[in-house]
Amino acid sequence: MKQKRKKVLMPVYNEIDYDGRVQRSAQALGENFDVTVFAIDSGKGYANPAFAVTAVRLPKIRRFKVLLHLYFWVRLWLEALVSRPAVVHGQDFFMALPAWFASRISGAKFVYDAHELIIPEEDVEQSRRDRFFYLSEKWIINRADLVIAANAERAKCMAEHYHLSSLPLVISNIPPMPKEALGREGTDKKYPVLRRQDPAEIRLVYQGDMSLDRGIGKFVRAMKALDGRFRLFLIGGGPDVEKLKQIAAEDGVEVEGGARDDRAAEAVFGLSRRVADAEHERVGEVVVELEAREVAVVLAVTLGAFADVAGDVAGEGAIDEAEARD
Repeated sequence: MKQKRKKVLMPVYNEIDYDGRVQRSAQALGENFDVTVFAIDSGKGYANPAFAVTAVRLPKIRRFKVLLHLYFWVRLWLEALVSRPAVVHGQDFFMALPAWFASRISGAKFVYDAHELIIPEEDVEQSRRDRFFYLSEKWIINRADLVIAANAERAKCMAEHYHLSSLPLVISNIPPMPKEALGREGTDKKYPVLRRQDPAEIRLVYQGDMSLDRGIGKFVRAMKALDGRFRLFLIGGGPDVEKLKQIAAEDGVEVEGGARDDRAAEAVFGLSRRVADAEHERVGEVVVELEAREVAVVLAVTLGAFADVAGDVAGEGAIDEAEARD
């Protein structure tokens, strides 16, 4: 008689379509468990044979967006009560508190995967939102059955700050490059949008959640200040994809799409520069993780700073952390 497989409920407060970390986790666990990813509905019908997806369509609320979080939490708790998973695998600090509570009411083990650091930085004031999610993580982290971090540096930082009895398990945020590299010719064939029109061309890439809350709009607008050597690639999905397209169209900026499958890592790291917004990303982590791939990182806070810094590092082959402020 075939043994019934245990259930894993994996909540994440974003669309699953472009979240490679969650996809890889679900695929790996799907070999031995019945995994259900509980995510925001992108409307594109994402499916994966390795795991199930419960897509939550959020109500259209323009103001008081905290209600969207609460709605998602309640739906998650109902799912946990009905499905009775053996493990609730919370993804990212958005899910720290609600996933922990889902595990408690369903009698499940709780695994917490901290995608990013939310620990306060010295002399940097946290927003009310970040403060809430930091306190949420602080509350649940010593109550978790397993804590996961994206690299050894974060694991050590979390263990020291939260006084953990052991280091979090490290699961890399960036997947290994394919052993059989596509190469430039193969990459150009598979991803025509990445084909170089000019050997001197400088590519800039943003990869992640397409939310204006992350400051992506400034990169789109800043492209007007750069010369024709620069191309901007936005890779990912999220709530503001259409708004970003509109901003680009209004400013007369050409924004490219990007790779969307398991070989995306090779295509992304074949680009020239990775852009990060110093106000909305924990830039030290970005630099550490990309340094090994020899991808230059451009860090800027303002539109003018972004344009100036991008111009300064154009053509350089080494890693260059350039931070500029008004």
